[in-house]
Amino acid sequence: MSQVDRRKVLGLVMCGGKSSRMGEDKGLIEINGHTWSQHVYNVLSPLAHQTVISIHPRQKEAYNEIFSPDQLIPDCVGVAGPLAGLLSVHKAYPDNDLLVLACDMIYMSSEVMEKLLAVYQVDPSFDIYVFRSERGLEPLSGLYTCKGLAKAYNDIIQSPNTLKDYSLAHLLSLGTLKELRVDAGDRKAFINLNYKDDI
Repeated sequence: MSQVDRRKVLGLVMCGGKSSRMGEDKGLIEINGHTWSQHVYNVLSPLAHQTVISIHPRQKEAYNEIFSPDQLIPDCVGVAGPLAGLLSVHKAYPDNDLLVLACDMIYMSSEVMEKLLAVYQVDPSFDIYVFRSERGLEPLSGLYTCKGLAKAYNDIIQSPNTLKDYSLAHLLSLGTLKELRVDAGDRKAFINLNYKDDI
């Protein structure tokens, strides 16, 4: 079976959400002297050839204070939600596989994300590699291949009504999916911090 060239793997920190439940931009909240977005960036960086940050255009000024401009990929496609970030980064880097992690998953470790890459390394035939926890699929901690994203991108451009809610769950249904069960010892890694009381 063919082996994966890890130089094709691009780390992607997802920061483009509205953070409406938190009441402030989650990627800019500080933990141990740096922001959540920097923390997640540091989780992904050892695993990827390069790591970039997905943002909404309105966030550009604030994130320029933390990251270099060439690391920031503002949403630039006509869809909503996390799908906008994924497809905007795919448009900028069409030949790269995306190792994705949301900025509010601050308990995630490089070691857990490495498990996705290890499975992909052994069998690169799937479009998407994603964890399944007791809550269900975890699309904001997954690996999206360039071939899978290209199919989704073309479907959306050619048939804009295909993804009516523009959800990642629907995106997962469009490609071949490899699910990884979350080990009991890794459950904390999949906690999303959505409210101030969660911190």
